[in-house]
Amino acid sequence: MNPDMNGANAPGYPVLQQAASWYALLGSERVTEHDRSQWRHWHDQHAEHRHAWSLVERVGGRFGQFSDAAEKKGAMVALHDNGGPRLSRRRTLLSLGGLTLATWLGWRTLGGSTAAGEWLADYATHTGEQRQVQLPTGGRLWLNTASAMDMDGPRLKLISGEVHIDDRLGHGGKLQLDTPYAELGAERARFNLRLGDTGLCLDVYAGTVEVACKGQRQTVQPGQQITVDRQGLGPSSPASEPHRAWVQGVLVAEGTPLGQVIAELARYRHGYLACDPRIARLSVVGTFSIRDTDRALASLASALPIRVNRLLPWWVTLEARA
Repeated sequence: MNPDMNGANAPGYPVLQQAASWYALLGSERVTEHDRSQWRHWHDQHAEHRHAWSLVERVGGRFGQFSDAAEKKGAMVALHDNGGPRLSRRRTLLSLGGLTLATWLGWRTLGGSTAAGEWLADYATHTGEQRQVQLPTGGRLWLNTASAMDMDGPRLKLISGEVHIDDRLGHGGKLQLDTPYAELGAERARFNLRLGDTGLCLDVYAGTVEVACKGQRQTVQPGQQITVDRQGLGPSSPASEPHRAWVQGVLVAEGTPLGQVIAELARYRHGYLACDPRIARLSVVGTFSIRDTDRALASLASALPIRVNRLLPWWVTLEARA
């Protein structure tokens, strides 16, 4: 998810919902001059409103090329009152529809920006895509959603995202893996490595992985997890089994807060996905498909007192059921 949506200066959830509601209304065929006047008043009322509007525009702008009438024959999406424009269920908008995977090529973040290193990487995946790669040692590597890496013989470089490596059946030879935070070495090991904005997380399931960072060096044993950030190596803790479930196409929740589950599903989905902070602490238990996030959201809505609110095809939120 775009850091602008979650940083310290990010607009609050209600304001983002208002901005998305206004965006939906202004893009409909039934918008009036009075609606536009009300939107301008809302927009100019507060800096947070302007910030939220610019973020929603950035997401919506990615759909501009699909604005002709033939490609707008999609689902009619009812707008809900989110503190923004008051719209009855009878007043709906003709939303963007008929979108295919090609629509989304190159979409890595809500802002749509992608570092040059990712575009030029030897192996890369788009949002929601996963890829399996044969290692030079004979082992296997899985690249998760929106990830990129280079491979030069047994030397790998994780540029972004997440990778799962199983080299237990390899013919020997040490794998070297470079990241922005640390250098890793592994031989006949199975491990998961996730690179985030502030560090990386390593889970080792078999064999051992050596981690070197800022003059520090540690051998991570099977069943251990370690994090690394700009400060160096963090303390070890038990490895997370759910962290490798994505290889099987599922997200495992073991009493996980709903907000955390939604943030994880958002990694596999185009556009904006979030939940109302008032329900973010609901406990979730179960397994959910990351290859069909709509199905996952439907499962959550059937098991919890929540509903899925689709303001636009690319702006989806979870809210308390009325």
